[in-house]
This record gives sequence, C-alpha cells and structure tokens, in this order.
Amino acid sequence: MKSVIIRAFFAFYTVLTASSAMADFRGDANRLLDITENLRSKININFVKSTPLTDVEDRIFNEILPTIDERFIAAGEFFNDAAIARDSTSAGVLVQSGLNELKEARSLIYEGRWLANQNNISIADIFDELLLEIEEAEKIIEDSGLINPWLAGAWDIRYTNPSGKWINGTMTFSGSDAEYRTDGGSKGRFTKVDFENDNRRVEGLWRFQNGATGWYQFYLNNDGESFSGKWGNGSRIGKNKKGHWNGSLK
Repeated sequence: MKSVIIRAFFAFYTVLTASSAMADFRGDANRLLDITENLRSKININFVKSTPLTDVEDRIFNEILPTIDERFIAAGEFFNDAAIARDSTSAGVLVQSGLNELKEARSLIYEGRWLANQNNISIADIFDELLLEIEEAEKIIEDSGLINPWLAGAWDIRYTNPSGKWINGTMTFSGSDAEYRTDGGSKGRFTKVDFENDNRRVEGLWRFQNGATGWYQFYLNNDGESFSGKWGNGSRIGKNKKGHWNGSLK
C-alpha cells in the first residue's frame, strides 16, 4: 500500500509540475503578445507630416514604419501561437521566431531614429520607446528559459573525419531534426535529436549521404554561442568514439 501511495504522489507531482510549466510559458507568451500589440499602437499614430514629404520623411513614414509594423505583426503571430502551443519545446521554437522578427524591427528602428535625429523630424522619441519595449520583450524571453540556443540560427562547424582531418561546414537545427553540409557539398542529417540538461547538451544519431550512420554529442559552451563535442559509430551514444566536433553561431 505504501508503494502505491508513493507512486500516486509522484504521478500527481509530475502532473502538477508539468501544468505549472505550461502555465508559465503560456503566461510569458501572452505577455510578449501584449508587448507587440503595444508596439504597434505606438507607431499607428497620426504623425504631423509636411506636404509634400521630403525624401527622408518618405523613407521614414512610407517605408521604415510600415515595415516595422509588418515585423511586429509577424512577431505577434508567433507569440500568439506560442501561447497555445502543446508544450514548452514547441513554444520555444515559436518564441525564437518571434524574437527574430523583433531583431529585424530593431535594426529598422535604429535607422529611423538616426534619420529623424539628423533631419530634426519630431518622432525620434517614438523610436526610443519602441527600443525600450523590445528590451522588455527580450528580458521576458531570457527569464522564461523558453529559448533553445541550438535553434538560434545556422552554425559554422568543424569535425574530424575518420582519418583525423578537419572538415568545415554548416549545421542548422530545426526542432526535432537537423542537417549539416560540408564546404565540399556533402550532406548529412541528424535523424535523432534530444536536447538535454536545460538545452546545454544535444545528442542523437546522424546519417551521412553515403549511408554511413553513427551518434553525436554536443555540449554548449558558457558563451551560449559555441559548442564542443564528439561523434562515433553505432547507435550507442558515447561508445566507439571516432572524432571531435565543434562549432559556433554564424
């Protein structure tokens, strides 16, 4: 009876913990959605514009601001999807996509602010407010732990072949799978991808285009933008090691 009670308790605790985690990431995603809506409200203001517009004003009002708005719309859609995602891993992929949209918007905001300041156009303060809102969104994302650093973009990689020669290439993770390509044009895939230890480690199985298969195991470095690891033959991770593998974000 005691063992039954203990098992029941741990089952309940697991469900409770999972429910709490689900609530956390959905709450964070909804906060991000609120920020994107607030960002859009700040640029959907009827600015007083001269008639006709100067070239710089035309660039700001008819090109930069509408494109920023498009990026905010796209970010909001990703954050909305994250809020209703089935699990935190799926939400993390969507939040990363939303964050990428905000980063694109930020580069345009910098341009718009510089043009406004250089030409005495009285909307520079709006650009400053937008940057502060984006910083708040980034802080929420950082604190949420939703972002998987392995999904942040393409990686420049180097690995040793069976002869010990270093091979250069690129690698991209996309959720549950990944692909890599050597500078010589050869291709391979990671047919199994497991993110472990709070996304500090990723491991699984690979298949090269010539049919060769094996395992890999990568460890994220403290900078969060580079990794080191190893690979081997067979399906038992850590056994029959054959070489090294490292890389950094592009």
